[in-house]
Amino acid sequence: MSQSPAKQIRNYSPDDWDEFILEWTTGFDPAYVLTDRLDGAGDKGRDVVGYLGDPNSGCEWDNYQCKHYREPLQPNQIWIELGKLCVYTFRGDYSVPRRYRFVSPLGVGTKLHDLLRNPVKLREELVSQWGAKCEKGISETEAFPLTGPLRAYVQAFNFSIVGYAPVKDILEQHRRTRYWFLRFGEEPPARPQYEKPPDLPDAVETKYVTALLKAYEDHLKTPIGSPEDINSLPRLKKHFDRTREWFYSAESLNRFSRDQVEPGTFERLKREILDGIVDVVESDHADALIRVKKTTEKAQLVSPSESKLVRYVTPADKQGICHHLVNDDQIEWVSS
Repeated sequence: MSQSPAKQIRNYSPDDWDEFILEWTTGFDPAYVLTDRLDGAGDKGRDVVGYLGDPNSGCEWDNYQCKHYREPLQPNQIWIELGKLCVYTFRGDYSVPRRYRFVSPLGVGTKLHDLLRNPVKLREELVSQWGAKCEKGISETEAFPLTGPLRAYVQAFNFSIVGYAPVKDILEQHRRTRYWFLRFGEEPPARPQYEKPPDLPDAVETKYVTALLKAYEDHLKTPIGSPEDINSLPRLKKHFDRTREWFYSAESLNRFSRDQVEPGTFERLKREILDGIVDVVESDHADALIRVKKTTEKAQLVSPSESKLVRYVTPADKQGICHHLVNDDQIEWVSS
């Protein structure tokens, strides 16, 4: 029997742990504008960071300090990191983060847990440990004695921003990211039911609906100004309603893929559908509506190989993707 995710992460290398935490930061709601991994020489105590806006705008940001040990994190393992936080924000190398969180696969020990819940005591302990841990431990080339303006800065620093992320919360949030199933290989979730189309076409539907109405015009040999013009034509009305259902089915698959699999998966699926239908689209047909119907019929026969989504793809998705491709200017029903 394979190990649980909680046990697997205990066996990660420090590098794997940092990458796992970077993946975890993509699961926040609201989402960060940008997350990045800065660990390595010169990171100045910033392993993984999450920005709430444009990083160049001086926006708020959060810092995640990754620690991978075989036991819960202890106070003697954090003093240098807090020293870096104070020194480099004092110097202006970077701004004080909104949040500073230690992340460790076994969480924190009782002593550190209690310290992190008491910012005043945390400061006192840091000051007492500074000479032994921080003064010459922050940098290989510089010493930072706790005197003068730096000491005043540390004494005034808001240590309530410092805390830790519980392992159970990290795993629960990572489970909501697209990386969970790639990393742990657990059974993917069931795909939610797709939303029904609104009564009137939404803005996202403008392009493909316009193209579809032109196909109806070509079929009827009469102008059609809006979807309301086909309400008196039962067959076209039914086709129009089905098409909108298919479009939203494909859109729900798109949203599902963004949440559960790696970026670009849905785009690759669309490319497979395009490759399967393009010859039909470009063939001669009696009118454009016949081109639409022959194309969507062909789409249903395409057997996609995109393994991360193949179990979820329905005939409605395949037909809906045809209209997504119209939105993308990849195909057209009536030549411009």
